[in-house]
Amino acid sequence: MPHNFALGRNDQGEWCTTKLKEYPPAMCGALAESLVTSLQNLPFQAVQDPQSDLTLWQQLNATAFRQNIGPEFAG
Repeated sequence: MPHNFALGRNDQGEWCTTKLKEYPPAMCGALAESLVTSLQNLPFQAVQDPQSDLTLWQQLNATAFRQNIGPEFAG
């Protein structure tokens, strides 16, 4: 039986459940691989994306990550 609880907030005011929302890297990889495999099997028609879309997508691509877990959305 578990001896610890992830309820409420800790001493820093962060939700104790935050760390429970981390997914194992292998599971994330398996989900991504199965999605890519499924998408590769679908028929598609290639289209040219406007440069404005490509610029937006490049700005939305996360390349820097913090070392700690941030606050909850509803915090």
